[in-house]
Amino acid sequence: MPVAVWAASWNMLVVGLRDDPRYERKTLEQAFIGKPTGRPLIAAQIALDELKDNLQDSGNQLKLQDLEWDGKNTAELVAEINKRKAQVLLLDLPKEQQMALMDAFGTIKTTPIVFNISEGSDALRGASCHPNWLHTLPSERMLADAMAQWLAARNWRDMIVLVGPEPKDQALRDIWMASIKRYGLKVKAERKFVLSGDPRQREASNPKLLTAEPAHDVVMVLDTVGEF
Repeated sequence: MPVAVWAASWNMLVVGLRDDPRYERKTLEQAFIGKPTGRPLIAAQIALDELKDNLQDSGNQLKLQDLEWDGKNTAELVAEINKRKAQVLLLDLPKEQQMALMDAFGTIKTTPIVFNISEGSDALRGASCHPNWLHTLPSERMLADAMAQWLAARNWRDMIVLVGPEPKDQALRDIWMASIKRYGLKVKAERKFVLSGDPRQREASNPKLLTAEPAHDVVMVLDTVGEF
């Protein structure tokens, strides 16, 4: 029996940040756990190649393009999106740039579906959420809640919390404290750490000294850089 197939042509645009510090050569070479190993365009191309047969069978076409934005002039970005008639956007952008694009979204003619593929900020999923924004990764709060629930299920409740020196580390600390309270975990000690080889700072940089006491089940390191 013949089956009706809805065929369409789709323009997909991967939008990244020009000179993104996450993709500096030195940063990528360090290969910190949980950090990107390269821009997502290659991954998108691999996914498209794997879908080639399915697209052909359904009569669909998917054209993949990429764009590196300076992160400043939102009007220029919108103009380029309109020029390319993008129907799907894959955003590899920090929170501030995504929110700027949200504010200008009404001027995009094609009304694309937008996927946030790299930013874990809760703001994009909460007060600043946009109905056209979808997220392919969990938020920082989701991750904290999941880990806290897992620790509670195993009765690993007593924690030493180490917080890094970056502003983002402090923001992550606030998220984690809410999850710790929500799932009944206990912070036995909270300490700030520094990344330093200076012997005068060894009490704040030596893992053994940072975690020697009090007795604990878990050490939680809040380090958005990833170097600890």
